[in-house]
Amino acid sequence: MNPRPSEAVLHFFPHFAEDVSQYPFAIELRRLGVPHRLFPYVVNRRYQTNFGLLFSVYPRLIWSALRYGVLSMVLTRPRPSAVIVGTEVEALIFGLIRALLRLRTLVVFETLIVSIRTSPLARTLVRAYFGLIFRLIDIGICHSAAEAEHFRTAYPQARCRFVVIPFGTTVHNREVALAECQAASREGAVVTAGRSQRDYRTLAEAVAPLPCRLRIICDPPGPVAGLDASGNVEIIRNCFDWNYIKELASALFVVIPLSSDDISAGQMVLLQARALGKAVIISRTRTTLEYAVDGEDALLVPLHDVDTLRAAIRRLLEDTPLRDRIALASLRRFEREHSTEAYMQALVRIISDHASGSAAAAAS
Repeated sequence: MNPRPSEAVLHFFPHFAEDVSQYPFAIELRRLGVPHRLFPYVVNRRYQTNFGLLFSVYPRLIWSALRYGVLSMVLTRPRPSAVIVGTEVEALIFGLIRALLRLRTLVVFETLIVSIRTSPLARTLVRAYFGLIFRLIDIGICHSAAEAEHFRTAYPQARCRFVVIPFGTTVHNREVALAECQAASREGAVVTAGRSQRDYRTLAEAVAPLPCRLRIICDPPGPVAGLDASGNVEIIRNCFDWNYIKELASALFVVIPLSSDDISAGQMVLLQARALGKAVIISRTRTTLEYAVDGEDALLVPLHDVDTLRAAIRRLLEDTPLRDRIALASLRRFEREHSTEAYMQALVRIISDHASGSAAAAAS
């Protein structure tokens, strides 16, 4: 993508640090020569209950989206050719600003995941909410082909294109984390992490008779509700950032038990574990099949199957050469397909292709 700066400027809104100029995604944008501007800000998105999500996280997101949406799309010159946002709140507000002011700026929504609701009323409200968003934005970035096809089928009136880019991430200072854990000579435990669509009950039952420790990194109480944290099972709370990375780095291997095949989940922990050179066991779903090959770069197990999960854990506990071989293949796949650099290259290419197609359609 080699646009003239006055014609095609991309705006990004990272909300995890005040200065992101030396983060890999920013470095890659500069290396690619892409005209861009960064609007970094910090929004605390941690919560433990739905009340905290609705009345603490969402107000902060709404205010930030309004503030930076106006700053970017209205006040900045030259105006952006595309704004790339990472939450549905930003997608909604930026899309409304674009529609109300009749701007030509593309609105791109990264990491498009819609949680499944159990009650009919909740499902109806969520469907209407995202249906509105999909009529306001231009591109929705999905991280699996199965999920993109689901959105195309579920939202036939959507204005936006659903496109697929595999997850990409960076584990900062991973060499330092691994060196610290090696120096500490800690006896590695089996580690699991995450809060979305997790089946920790099945995992705890699977490891109960095995000669290993299980450390569950999960802050919200919901996913671990009713779980007996005793014996060889430990629940780790308030574990974020560097402490979280060190937990993964010290793991003997990582297990990601999922509870549903209906929504994309587990990929981020999978990639973080891979970047740290850890073998992974993960539930087989439509989306994880696009990220792992059973017996090559991971072990895949059926959903809710205690016996098969226990057998896979025992296999990695007892077969060190297998564990090392899977870990090495997993690390190589991460470097090849799931680095931040690979993700940014794909994102820029898709935005460029969409902008070129829109310009050609307008000209004709």
